[in-house]
Amino acid sequence: MRGYFRSETLARELDALCISFDRSICPGYGWIFPGPNGVFNVGAGYFFDAPRRPAVGNVRQVFASFVERFPLARQLLAEAEPLGELKGAPLRTALKGARLARPGLLVAGEAAGSTYSFSGEGIGKALETGILAAEHAFDFFSGKLTATTLGPAYQQSLAEALAPRFAAYETAQQWLSYPVACDFITARAPRTIRQGAAGGAVGRVRRPRRAFSWSGLLKALAA
Repeated sequence: MRGYFRSETLARELDALCISFDRSICPGYGWIFPGPNGVFNVGAGYFFDAPRRPAVGNVRQVFASFVERFPLARQLLAEAEPLGELKGAPLRTALKGARLARPGLLVAGEAAGSTYSFSGEGIGKALETGILAAEHAFDFFSGKLTATTLGPAYQQSLAEALAPRFAAYETAQQWLSYPVACDFITARAPRTIRQGAAGGAVGRVRRPRRAFSWSGLLKALAA
């Protein structure tokens, strides 16, 4: 669930992406994303397929808890001008939850679950699935693929091109479904590690599977 708020005053002070892994909304997190013209994207969500649900209940309560417990969010919503209503929706992720092909049909984009776990990024991945679907449709109409081989070839290309990246974000989500893991990464590890793990996963700075591994964390702590 997220909303947009405008505050030119706070925009002069806040120009960094903020993420809060508060225990009350774990497995999930809240965020403040600065945008142009003093507008902020403020929201919160939780991982529906995690082993446990947040203690506070539904997504509106998750958002309310984030605003109440994260001082910067509380200040922003108290001072800023709301731009429209809060809105939310479930996100299908990890290329799971749907058949990707059947005779005469290729499934792409949101319908195919083309959103990353953990970060909720999906626009770029949806475009990639659309490009792959178009390429395979072209091969079908040009005679390179048959009605029988079209679907399996498309699914194979998705698995080869995209599945490893989606699996990496699933790994990050599994780690950050537990408060103890969030505490360790965001509080006990050095600042550079926090940026590289949780922040880097959201900003696509590095592969989450590498950061959220025992070897990755041990190397980071040793450094």
